[in-house]
Amino acid sequence: RYNCDGYGEHNDGSPYNSGGRGRLWPIFTAERGIYEISRTGDGAAGRPYLLALKHFSSPVGFIPEQVWNLSASIAGWETDTPSDETPGTATGSMRPLSWAMGEYINLLAAIKNGHNDAPSVVTRRYNSDRVQTTVHFNVAVPTGPGEKVYLVGDSPMMGEWVPQSGVQMSVQSGSLWSATLSLPASRAIQYKYVKVDRNGNAIWESGQNRTLTTSATDTVSQNDGLAAF
Repeated sequence: RYNCDGYGEHNDGSPYNSGGRGRLWPIFTAERGIYEISRTGDGAAGRPYLLALKHFSSPVGFIPEQVWNLSASIAGWETDTPSDETPGTATGSMRPLSWAMGEYINLLAAIKNGHNDAPSVVTRRYNSDRVQTTVHFNVAVPTGPGEKVYLVGDSPMMGEWVPQSGVQMSVQSGSLWSATLSLPASRAIQYKYVKVDRNGNAIWESGQNRTLTTSATDTVSQNDGLAAF
């Protein structure tokens, strides 16, 4: 939100009035701690983030929505803390922020249990309990006004062959479209490209399904040339 709605005090400390500078949100410190626990499988990985949250909170343990940052240029925006304020302490934002307090509790549970609170049925469906690898898909698809291109396949991350649930790709230049996915490592997948016209009609790529076996660890680019429709 630094360069979007500027939700936060102005650089001179005056209140937000439809403009200002976004500051640091402690809730994301809690979420980062939970992520590190999930990444490492070790509850202790969340303890540095728990300690940071305690420093950000009030003497009675209330966690604020935002805290003052070290003065810096962030995404091209000068985001300064007034000289009479201390970085890491609460701004004039809400304190406590119930959302942040809830994530603090989630972080405590993750530290104790050694994993996050994502339901097992969700992690199994999206294979997020397995090693992942990043795949950059690139394809040339000539399109007309209002047409979009989707990546659809047999993976839940590709919509399981339902175009409306697939991955909407981004046009890069001319007819080149791309999408980046995190997929389970060392897995064979099948997929196709689908054009969707301005009326929502799906036009499938002709020919057999494309196939790919994801890498064990590396980030790879899958350059598929010109798609036939």
